[in-house]
Amino acid sequence: MRNLSSILVQNLQKYFQSAHIEKAVLGISGGVDSAVTAAIAVQALGHENILALRMPHQDFSSDENLSDARQVSEQLHIPSQEIEISPFCEKFFHLPFTQKQMTKGNIMARVRMILLYALANENNGIVLGTSNKTEILTGFFTKYGDGGVDIEVLGEVWKTEVFQLAQHLQLPQNIHTKPPSAELYLGHTDEKELGLSYPELDSILQKMEGNESFTPTTKKEERVLSLMKNSAHKRGEVPCIPRSSLV
Repeated sequence: MRNLSSILVQNLQKYFQSAHIEKAVLGISGGVDSAVTAAIAVQALGHENILALRMPHQDFSSDENLSDARQVSEQLHIPSQEIEISPFCEKFFHLPFTQKQMTKGNIMARVRMILLYALANENNGIVLGTSNKTEILTGFFTKYGDGGVDIEVLGEVWKTEVFQLAQHLQLPQNIHTKPPSAELYLGHTDEKELGLSYPELDSILQKMEGNESFTPTTKKEERVLSLMKNSAHKRGEVPCIPRSSLV
């Protein structure tokens, strides 16, 4: 993991140097991905150049994750602020067409991104994404929410590698032992929504990667292939711009 960590640090440094920008902004949720992203950013840019927000929702965010997020900020010496997003979300939640719980979860993700970009605008900063390769390939992110960022620091890192990086970087134990959850609704966990564990998911994705003739032979492989196909629109050029003439 030392080599992977070093490569991620160097690539982030190069990105900021080419952009001629010093400040990085990210949300720290108490999950493993944001914690590892923050740790990589501190090594690459220095803690004084990182600005972090904790953005809990009073009805959906757990005390455990909020406590872990605070601990990560303290351990990495990152200047951070805490903003309760409930007041921003409330009017959206009460619109007549926002009935589904997933719709409300996506609203929360997009509200958080508005806040991150507002902070970035005020400080001439760049917004760091916290999604990993596993999530990106399966569409496990909100378009224009946590997927609407300037750079995905862990975009080429498998979820199982993220857990290993968390240990290598000596982040708090609870960060890499608790069940991952985007906390989009009460009782939500990533693996429950995805339908299989992250080790299983990574194993299947790695088997599929670069194999255009891949044919699923199990229900779990069919599930992963379906996740990839149904989320393809999230990984294309955003927004997609159709041609104005026939070719």
